[in-house]
Amino acid sequence: MKREAKKYIDFPKFQAPHAMLGNLSSNLPIFLFSTYFGMSIVGFYSFATRIVFAPLGILSNASTKVYSQKVSELYNNGEDAFSFTIRFLKSLVKKIILPLLLVAIFAPYIFAFVFGEEWREAGVYTQILFPWIALNLLGGTIAFIPSLVNRQKKAFVVSILQIVSLFVAIMIGVQYESIYVALILFCIANSLVLIYNISWMTKALK
Repeated sequence: MKREAKKYIDFPKFQAPHAMLGNLSSNLPIFLFSTYFGMSIVGFYSFATRIVFAPLGILSNASTKVYSQKVSELYNNGEDAFSFTIRFLKSLVKKIILPLLLVAIFAPYIFAFVFGEEWREAGVYTQILFPWIALNLLGGTIAFIPSLVNRQKKAFVVSILQIVSLFVAIMIGVQYESIYVALILFCIANSLVLIYNISWMTKALK
């Protein structure tokens, strides 16, 4: 009993702080943009992310449910959960990410046509942030893995790295007094962390 408790001690220790860091990561850009670039920029950013993540959230929840059930079964039975995960992620890229890329390419025109010319800028933000949006979907789908393999501490450390890199990226944009520089660096920093996150989580299943 003590051995089992020790084995899973990371779950309560890091799960709640990890969730808090997730909320901080979501709200930090809004706080920094409002502080240094003004509320109009926050409006464009918030509108762009809300419009994109609303439907993606539904798709992500559905795919996460399917994935977590199957990968848990495979991993607990000592089967090849790693290969299944790779195939699942490739399927998401083909079925969701590639069609979303087409939307991102024409996002300024779509936003202007559907929501009015005043929201064209939000479409530009969507274009800039597309790599982060796509990787966020993939990473979110398999975010269950650290709990499955009891690696919550590693996930917590990566979350800290993500927040630090996010803050530094946006502050560099502030120094250049350019929201576009801030968004591009924000996207690059988050994307690199997400790529690393996806990589180590999938390898943890081996």
